Amino acid sequence: FADERVTYASWYRAVAALAVELQKIGVSKGDRVSLAMRNLPEWPVIFFAAASIGAIVVPLNAWWTDQELVFGLANSGTSVLFCDAERWDRILPHMADLPDLKHIIVARSQDPLAGPARTLEELIGRPNDYASLPNQDIPDMNIAPDDPATIFYTSGTTGQPKGALGTHRNLTTNAISVGYSGAAAALRRGDEIPEPTVRVILTVVPMFHCTACSAIMMPTVQGGHKMVYLHKWDTVQAMEIIEREKVNATGGVPFIAWQLIEHPDREKYDLSSIDSISYGGAPSAPDLVR
Repeated sequence: FADERVTYASWYRAVAALAVELQKIGVSKGDRVSLAMRNLPEWPVIFFAAASIGAIVVPLNAWWTDQELVFGLANSGTSVLFCDAERWDRILPHMADLPDLKHIIVARSQDPLAGPARTLEELIGRPNDYASLPNQDIPDMNIAPDDPATIFYTSGTTGQPKGALGTHRNLTTNAISVGYSGAAAALRRGDEIPEPTVRVILTVVPMFHCTACSAIMMPTVQGGHKMVYLHKWDTVQAMEIIEREKVNATGGVPFIAWQLIEHPDREKYDLSSIDSISYGGAPSAPDLVR
């Protein structure tokens, strides 16, 4: 993300350190830990730290209004919230409506924090600092495949959003099935199944969505690939990143594919590393496929 780089070794140190801190504040198996922030390198650290000790991770829609965020926190029974400063500004005025929320940990705040919040940086530092964290193990927990791991909220088109429970088996199975899907696609093209290689994925789908979390992050981490984040979608910036980081895959919705194809500056950038643009969430026009 921008000039921040996190290796898998330093990511593991941060996950272990944060998992230990969560246990110190009393988080135990089945407790709800909400996560409300932009796509940032901290996001997968928080996700895996909480899940690794048996907590149920609740990724909340970072685009929600203050009332919607408060609903998700109250409805899920969240006791610990990780958020960025923008989300905290929305939630802080409503703390009286959240009696179950005991701990708030805020990332990337530029100002002193109001209320009962503390900074994520005082626990594990910033992403470029993760390599200097102590080398320790993730706490040993007895977690079964069908234990709850996540609560993702629906869009609420027919009323209030509804929390959908996911298990550890759901997440890990999805990571494996993505590999099978890629192999099947190669065979359908008449190609050999490719040898495993480290790939680079430009992740532009919000991580709070099950697509980015389950279908992108999980297989990416399992395969040891690299995820690159954008602050928000910008076609020129995306093309700059694709050229610089030699991105192999990206996507999200058809609009993103159209933008990469039709942007007038496209020929200024070397996009030859891209071999996959996936999209969903909206119908795909036949012209886009061609």
